[in-house]
Amino acid sequence: MNNKMPHKRKVKKEPPTKLLFEPENSFLYLRCCAEVGDTIRIPLDTLLAIFVIKYIQAKNIKIYLYKEETKELTIPIRKSAFQFEFSAELPENVARCKLPVWYLPGQLTCLAGLCSVVRYIVKLSTAPPDANNKKYRDLLGHMHNCLSAPAEVSTWTKFCELQMPTEIALFLASAETYLPVELSQLEAHLKQPIRIHNARKRMQDSGTLSTEQNGDYMVAKDSQGNMVDPIKIYSQDQHIYAEGPDLLISDILLYPCIYLVLQSQAGDVIRKKFPVISRWFDKVSETEAPQKVLDELLAVREEISRDFVGVEPKVVADASLYKCDPNRDDCKNFTIKMDVQRNLKWWEESGIANLQSYAGPTNGEGLDWNSLPKLAHPQAGELPAARLNRKCDQLQGLALPLMEIVNKKRDGCLLVDFCSGGGHLGLLLAHSLPKAVVHMVENKEESLARARERGQLLNLTNVWYFQANMEYYKGSFEVGTSLHACGVATDLVITKCMEQQADYVCTPCCYGAVRSIDSIHYPRSSAFRGAGCTEKDYIMMGHTADQTNKDPEKTRHTDAEKIPSETATKVSSETLYKSEEGNLFMDIVDSDRALLSMEKGYSVRLDKIYPLTCSPKHNIIIATHIK
Repeated sequence: MNNKMPHKRKVKKEPPTKLLFEPENSFLYLRCCAEVGDTIRIPLDTLLAIFVIKYIQAKNIKIYLYKEETKELTIPIRKSAFQFEFSAELPENVARCKLPVWYLPGQLTCLAGLCSVVRYIVKLSTAPPDANNKKYRDLLGHMHNCLSAPAEVSTWTKFCELQMPTEIALFLASAETYLPVELSQLEAHLKQPIRIHNARKRMQDSGTLSTEQNGDYMVAKDSQGNMVDPIKIYSQDQHIYAEGPDLLISDILLYPCIYLVLQSQAGDVIRKKFPVISRWFDKVSETEAPQKVLDELLAVREEISRDFVGVEPKVVADASLYKCDPNRDDCKNFTIKMDVQRNLKWWEESGIANLQSYAGPTNGEGLDWNSLPKLAHPQAGELPAARLNRKCDQLQGLALPLMEIVNKKRDGCLLVDFCSGGGHLGLLLAHSLPKAVVHMVENKEESLARARERGQLLNLTNVWYFQANMEYYKGSFEVGTSLHACGVATDLVITKCMEQQADYVCTPCCYGAVRSIDSIHYPRSSAFRGAGCTEKDYIMMGHTADQTNKDPEKTRHTDAEKIPSETATKVSSETLYKSEEGNLFMDIVDSDRALLSMEKGYSVRLDKIYPLTCSPKHNIIIATHIK
């Protein structure tokens, strides 16, 4: 409860997007389904994008509607309510993405995914900020980071971008009488204390709480008369909007979803069963007349007759929708010796071979780093000297097999660098393979901005930048790669490559972060599943694989290069220290990944990047599809 700040917090400047809003060269592509008289039927994600545009009164937005057949719910809107053009075809790189997409050809960039699209609408269509549009830019929150985390890693972004719109669309199209579980989740979320970076400072500045001194601490009375830290009272009382005391873009995305269900036959029941949502909805309705915007947009919608009397909400955990909420009931697994020994025993008895083929360093030629222009060298990223050397080793480990693969293919071969980060690998490949085309797919705005800036200064014309979750990139390609894609992201990359029968080179990372999602389940291979490996034990093996740092007091090997060759054989759990267990379980998990690819018609080599000291996560999977 200490109210004293130990030090003055440094204020970080807002990261520049490095994207320009060029009205004559910026195009927003949205889905539509049919044109009927003076109305257009659109899916819910299109409605949400158009609603944001009208709500913030954005100007000079060139909207192109592209007709796609869909089985999902479509909503009729009035043609006269907004300006648009129909597009019979999509530009090549727009067609590689799931709509909605911002297309910025002058900057060799596509932004895909609802949250990326609406953030760009707000951030750049109101630039430069002035007194009239600052209130709209403030929708992006502190550091303009609201909904910036991708749905792959953020439960909150996933909820706002995918879960709520998808389930509300299914609910409105259904003949069944039920209340979507997402309503129960949002109700529970809105009941939780706020979780914002500067809650205590805002409480102190507000002066809304009556406090008194109790020794070294300030205390206040709660509703039961107990003396507590006033931040507890403030945090509970200030959950006014979706993320706290401020109206943000997340509120604007959720609002039309709730508007539609409240306008449905379930509206009265929802008002009664979800009082906190109702209070939130009414509060948002007081801002910039969002109901009026929707009333102007929406045409009359047909609805299946349903009776919701007596229908009860789904019961959900009493937790927020944030991944970091300690009340979330997510699976947590920790490595204890008994579990490690059980998994090692399973491995020894499984009959599955360790596919790790590393046999020590080779004398092959490496990259001529001195011949590279600075901007194609990782030193352009201003890395510390020690890290720069390790990064060069990592990049060389991937670049050499990738260059060998691409050089055997046709001119114009398309290589996709997934989770491309700041562009160290993608730019190196684009410079070294001028006859190939490199697509860099990265969901972090600031990282891709750094890559794009370097690529433009290098005058590279064989690169295109995609700010998107990797599942929003749907184009065909011939070679895929990723360097240290965390946890399940590596498996998403491998799966996407296998779907395209593309060759790939991947260096996995964060083995302890693997978790089954809708499209990825563990174990990956039928060989592991057939040998009786359970998902729970597999995830524990992933946690063990992350323990690759050498034990400080009891490591039998003075040369780190000796560890992999020893752990590549079956060994007793009694003879391994944690670092050796980590290396062995990395090989086990990656053998599973390799086996899956082999089952899908690939020739696979599981190896290690030399020197092994370049990274604790030094495994590399090199896979070529057998034609």
